[in-house]
Amino acid sequence: MGGVRGDVIDITLLRTKVMEIGDPTGEDTWVKGRQPTGRIVALSNKTTFTNPVYNFSAMFDFVWEEITIPVAYRSDYTVAEEILLDEARRVSTTEGAEQAIQRLSRRHPVPKADVQPRVFVQATSNFAQLSVRFGIPVRASRAVKDVVTRRILERFHE
Repeated sequence: MGGVRGDVIDITLLRTKVMEIGDPTGEDTWVKGRQPTGRIVALSNKTTFTNPVYNFSAMFDFVWEEITIPVAYRSDYTVAEEILLDEARRVSTTEGAEQAIQRLSRRHPVPKADVQPRVFVQATSNFAQLSVRFGIPVRASRAVKDVVTRRILERFHE
């Protein structure tokens, strides 16, 4: 709400209090993951009428995460793709996400989403960019990405 990300901890007639969480892409926060910053932010409820409100967990407790790795053109990108896919499958909560989408579709006209882990490849001027996309519970995002990235790097080193 109003550019602040976080978990709602209190709602009154005039204000909503949010325990702020970091923004992996933003520059306005010192925490670069979806984890608490330690700040409590009070927002005027008028914000809900003038700005979009993004919610990660009210009706759907999963997010699609993506890890992008550059792979040199001289490397075997198909092996790299297998490694990314294997590691994503180890942590992906595909079945839970599919069930959550089915529950959500009973209340809202949402399209069927592909929740299976998948690798996308893109050519750049210097390397092949491999991005692995997978679904996980929203509250586990940063920790899971850390584990998966470490496993991928270990396997690349092998």
